[in-house]
Amino acid sequence: MRRSGEPPAAAPPPELGERVRGRRERAARVGAPHLVPTWFVWDGESLYFYQVHPSRTFRMLSLKGGASREIAPWSFSRQFQAAVEPREGTVVYSSVENGELQQSRFRDLKTGSEYQFPFALYEQRFSRDGRLIAGESRGHEVVVCERESSRCRALTSKHDRALTALAWSGDGRRLLFLRYTSARVWGELTSVGVEGGPLQTHGRVGPFEREFQMWMDVSPRDEVVFPICREGPHELWAARLR
Repeated sequence: MRRSGEPPAAAPPPELGERVRGRRERAARVGAPHLVPTWFVWDGESLYFYQVHPSRTFRMLSLKGGASREIAPWSFSRQFQAAVEPREGTVVYSSVENGELQQSRFRDLKTGSEYQFPFALYEQRFSRDGRLIAGESRGHEVVVCERESSRCRALTSKHDRALTALAWSGDGRRLLFLRYTSARVWGELTSVGVEGGPLQTHGRVGPFEREFQMWMDVSPRDEVVFPICREGPHELWAARLR
C-alpha cells in the first residue's frame, strides 16, 4: 500500500493536479456551505455532497457543468454517511436519531422509494462492482453484506473503538479500515480479506488534531490518501454587532 499525505510526499502528476484544480473550481459553483464531498470511482465526473445552507440537502453536481441538483432533503447528522452506487441509481445511508444508529436504508434515485436494509451499519461502502456492501456494526465489527440476499457476515471481532474510515482495496479483495490509537491523534491502518482471515496491519496514519478529522480513502491503484492536519494560529477576533 502506498500512503499519500505523509510528508515528504511525491508531487502528483501534472494532469492529476489539473483535474483536482478543475474539480475544485467547479465545486465552488455550489455557493453554499457543504460537507463530505465525494465522487464516483467509476467515472469521476459526478460529485455528491451534503449542503448545510440555505437548506439541508444531499446533492449531486456534474463536473461537466451546470448547477447542482437535490437528491433528497437530508442532513448529515440524521441521514448519515450516504454512499452512492451510480450504475443502478441507489443510495444507502445510516438513519440516526438522537445520535443513535437506527437502521440502514436504501433509496432509489429514480423513484425516490426507500426500504430498510435488514442489518444496521455505519460507514457503508459499495464494492467497486456494486454487488457487496461493507460497513461497521454497532459492535464496531467490519461487516460485508450481499446486496441481493441481504446476508451479512462479520470479518472482524467486536471492538471497543469505532472505525473512523472504511474503504475497498483496488482489486476488491480486501477492506481497509482506520481506528484511532490510544494516543487518539494517530490512526492504525488495518485490512482484512473479504472472505475473512487474519488481519494485516499497514502502520499508523496521521497525525490528526481531532478524531473527526481521522479519515482515509483508497484509489483503484491502492493508493491510500488522508489529510494532514496542522494546528492554525491562536487568534482572538472582535466584531461590532449592528
